[in-house]
Amino acid sequence: MYRNQDPKTTDWGWCPSDEKAIIYASNDAAKLNHLVNTMRLHGGTGTQHAIKWAVSLLNPSTQGTFAAMAGDGMIPSEFAARPAAWDDTETAKYIVLMTDGQINPQYRPKDPMDPKNPTVALLSRQNDARQTVSSSVAFSQFLAQCNLAKASPRNITVYTIAFDSPLSVQNEMIQCASSPSHFFNARTDDITSVFASIARQINQLKLVN
Repeated sequence: MYRNQDPKTTDWGWCPSDEKAIIYASNDAAKLNHLVNTMRLHGGTGTQHAIKWAVSLLNPSTQGTFAAMAGDGMIPSEFAARPAAWDDTETAKYIVLMTDGQINPQYRPKDPMDPKNPTVALLSRQNDARQTVSSSVAFSQFLAQCNLAKASPRNITVYTIAFDSPLSVQNEMIQCASSPSHFFNARTDDITSVFASIARQINQLKLVN
């Protein structure tokens, strides 16, 4: 949704630019680090969309898309046969979800082509110009995706991180995690050790299996 821009924290007021798009199927550490280090704020907290993207990118039904992207050179060739089947005994699937904010109402224009969209904030226009998903509905959608990820046959292990967040956010992340031990309450001074701990757990499971 369009918002007035704050040059100190945001680059856009309507849609993010292409360079801010997600990176999928990548093993390029430098590229991923660059994206993380150059991230800017974008209005609202729609964590239900993040978990849905994560589950979708692990869904074997997207193998054809991955193969096509590999064929076009959009992703490394070693990802062409991914995502693996849910019951692949050689594969374990993980989601690491981090947020610093509580899920809040989501606003979208009813008419995506309305000429006012790029310049006039939705919240300053009449209600009939926008469609709203309440925070409670958004949270229900979030939990549904979390539960979908963890349920059979997907059996995705979900780690969650509340980063410098109040108790309300921590409670949301705890409910999404595979177990209380898969939830981390992180601060700026220990976020690196939190990710290192998750990496160690995953590597240990890999070695045992």
